[in-house]
Amino acid sequence: MTSVAIWLGTLILFLPSADRAIVAADSRHDGGDPARRDEARKIFLCGRAAVCAVSGGLRIDASVDEAAGTLDIAALLERTSESMRAAEDQSPAKLLEMLRSSLDGGIGAFWSRYLAGRRVAAPLSTRLGAPSVCTILFAVQAGTGPLAVAQIQFPFTERRLPDGTWAHELLDPVVRLAEAARPLAQGHAGCLPSMDLRAAGLGEIDAIYSRAQEVEFCREVIGGPVDVASIEGGEAKWLRRKLSPPEKVDQPLPLPVH
Repeated sequence: MTSVAIWLGTLILFLPSADRAIVAADSRHDGGDPARRDEARKIFLCGRAAVCAVSGGLRIDASVDEAAGTLDIAALLERTSESMRAAEDQSPAKLLEMLRSSLDGGIGAFWSRYLAGRRVAAPLSTRLGAPSVCTILFAVQAGTGPLAVAQIQFPFTERRLPDGTWAHELLDPVVRLAEAARPLAQGHAGCLPSMDLRAAGLGEIDAIYSRAQEVEFCREVIGGPVDVASIEGGEAKWLRRKLSPPEKVDQPLPLPVH
């Protein structure tokens, strides 16, 4: 039987305006070392004018027989983002395919090694909150043209076995286009305060995340420094980036004042 531990959490916000789009994410995860639970990186610049963000499973640890392995989705997304920024072809279609293919390959290899054909004590969707390993938000601008937004999910099926354990089968990734002119909340959107996100901008981001933690459950899954990136004028850039433990040379950037 396979033993599985999953790290997750997250509230991702996509906030478009007339001249740019903002992507924000908190830093909390609910697994691993409690002292480091507010250090998760969930946003990445994944093209010269593209931003990606991950919600759902950030890391999955699995062990079967004497073997153990880790699927670090956030780290995989970070490596993928570096390749995407370096790619000669920066067209939205090419970047989206690079993103889908890389994540699909990494998740598929882990699944084949530790989950395919294995028995698991509980359905994975109970822990993940949905029958998808994770969801990747992808926002991109072609030159100075309009924004495009997509979400990539990595779904699976689950089946209860006669002995009470569960079998899981990974399915092909699903890409869904979103309306780039509308705000989008990904992850624990049920924790959002009751407010009109269409009017939200940089000045409201910290208040949104603070109010999202007013419910006890939401405090457990949302918290820590809020990273903020933007796409504007054909360029993706950081507006605020928290201190990164492996680097320790990063300094959190204050949000611009408008």
